[in-house]
Order: sequence, then structure tokens, then C-alpha cells
Amino acid sequence: MWITKREARRKSVQRLEDIKAGRIKFFQLFTPDLHRHYDYWEFPSLNLIAGPSGHGKSYFLSKIIKNAFQGKNKDLNILWFHFGLEMRPDREEMRDIATEQGVSYKDLKNPDNPVSEDKLQDMLERLAEDDDVMLDNLHYYADSSINRLQFIEQVKKIRRKNPDRNIAISVDHLLLVSGAKDSEGEVEVQANLAKSLVQVAQSERVMIVPLGQMNDKIENPMRLSPDNPSMHYPTKTDLHGSKQVYQAMDTVTMVYQPALNNITDYGRHRLPTVIKGLNLFAVHCIKDRDGRQFVLAMINELNKGLIRDLTENEKLEITNG
Repeated sequence: MWITKREARRKSVQRLEDIKAGRIKFFQLFTPDLHRHYDYWEFPSLNLIAGPSGHGKSYFLSKIIKNAFQGKNKDLNILWFHFGLEMRPDREEMRDIATEQGVSYKDLKNPDNPVSEDKLQDMLERLAEDDDVMLDNLHYYADSSINRLQFIEQVKKIRRKNPDRNIAISVDHLLLVSGAKDSEGEVEVQANLAKSLVQVAQSERVMIVPLGQMNDKIENPMRLSPDNPSMHYPTKTDLHGSKQVYQAMDTVTMVYQPALNNITDYGRHRLPTVIKGLNLFAVHCIKDRDGRQFVLAMINELNKGLIRDLTENEKLEITNG
């Protein structure tokens, strides 16, 4: 199908009119600094989040999901469907409970210091009375496996059942979505999945936020050396799997805690990786079709269930350091 430049221009003007009238919806991220750098994510769009194992990408996603039901995003009336193929729904909720209780996930489930009976009863009573819209508008995929065709059919089914809602889909993580045939290799599976994600996001008008894995290139001693600060930052070659996944996405974000790889001064600007005992949480936007690439320094305060912006004092400390 071909259209003329005139028709394309007419469509672009119509899009601007739709934005002005609020017919096109935009999603806001969960801290002021993130919002300032990203502006908004759109419905539909594809927004990949990747990171090394254990560096907080799933928790970063959970903060994005929680924010879907707060602030300006409440007006979007979002239904969020989470394909948590790596973590069971009850464990996902335990992580939220840890945040609400102001303790770490590890401490919450510590068998040597279990949650008291009174506190457990209080949680159940609060749940019965809670009117948080997230409780009824966030849905978990309860099975532990799914293939590419089943995933696409699930998304289409969700749209058929909810024709007028803003739909968001998250997948934790893409490498756990299997191929439609046993004969498909990993790279082929990811390449076919990338094509399917593009098609279904557009056809069903959904925002999709998949998690990806980083390979072990980031752990190469040359990349970690203080003599090579320009090599510290993750790049698209650090993504595990098919390059088609990167190409399919509207935004690609890599999250990284350099202190976990024993880096003390991070990147060209020599950012300290530990600030008053808390790890630097580096957010790298390496692709944004509508914006610019950037690096944002945040703080990992998971003992309180937080990934947060730096305070003004912490920003000064980094600048002066």
C-alpha cells in the first residue's frame, strides 16, 4: 500500500488534533527525573527494559506498573496484564507488601523472623477494605510458560474483551517466551517474536513493556577496568538475543548497578557507584524514536522498596566529587 506525501501530511495533522483532543493517550513514568527525560510513553508502543541478572530490572518494571494507577496515569483507566514467566503472582505481591511495610523482600520472607499473626491479620483486613484501583485492574498470567503464538492470541483476546480500555502488557522476560515450533532456535524465536510484537501492538493498540536480558559482555574485565571508563556503559551489543528485538522497540532502556560489578567510579564522568551506603542505579536510554539517548543516575534503596531520584544534596555530592 502506498500513500502520497499529501495524505501522509493530512494524517500527521489529524494525529496532532487527536493529541490535542486527548484521543491519543500518554503514559507517565514513576519519578520526576524519569518523566523529565522520557517525557511520555504512548499507546501503542514497545518499550524494552533490559539489565544483567540481579540488577533490578524486574523491580524497576514493578514500579512502572504501580505508577500506572497513580497520579495523572489514573485518568487513563488502564488495564495492565503481566506475563510474569519468571516469578509467581504471589511472589510478585510479596515484593509489593515489602515496599508497603518499608522492609526488604529478603527480610519479609525470612523464616527466622516471620511476620507476626497480628500483622498478617491486619493485611487481610486492609485488603478487604482497600479501594486501590490497582487491585482489580492489574492481572497476572498464572501459567509458567507460553509460546509466541499463544502470547499473541492472549493479547488479541484481552483486546476483544476490553475494546475501549487502555491496555498495557508486560513480559518478564522475553527469553522465556518459547517458539511456535520446537525446531526454532533461540535467535529465530526472538526474531519472530520481535515481528509479532510490532504487529500486535499496532493492531490491538496496546503498550507493551517486555523485559530483556543482558549478555555477559558487560562483565569482561576490560569493560570493568577503571582505565576504560568509556567502556563501562551498556550498549545494544550487550543485549542477549536477536538484534531484531532492539530494532522493533520504540524505546530501549538498560538498567545497571555498576557497584555489583565492583566498579567504584562509573563512566566518563566518574560517578561514584555507592552514595552514603546506597548503590547507584544507572538508567541508560539507548534508543528512543521520539527523543534522545541519555544516562540518568538514580538510587537503589531496595531495603525500603525504593528506586528513586537523587536528592539535591546527592546530586551536589556527585557533581563536587
